[in-house]
Amino acid sequence: MIYSLAAEKYWVQKHKYHDAEKKYYEQDSKNFNTFSLVSEIVKAREHIRNSLEKIDGIPSLASSGPMDFLDRLNALEKEQAALRKMMLYLEQICSESTERISILEAHIGL
Repeated sequence: MIYSLAAEKYWVQKHKYHDAEKKYYEQDSKNFNTFSLVSEIVKAREHIRNSLEKIDGIPSLASSGPMDFLDRLNALEKEQAALRKMMLYLEQICSESTERISILEAHIGL
């Protein structure tokens, strides 16, 4: 029993099966690439939206202009100078108190 493969229909119509398989995988890859590209775009938009929501004060600074920014900067500098002056005063009080305590301890004999 010798079989001739040439007589089989499958081998005669092999090009049809090959073309059908090729079309299937091409369509599948196109759908995959389109889907992945769309999902990447959606992720990028979501990331941009989240980043913009996290930034506070940008619209108010942009609308208020540079003069408002300079006024706020000057107010902060004045506040820093006042805090520095108060800190020096507190350091002076602390050192004077420490000196008085050591004098009292020496006088009592501790």
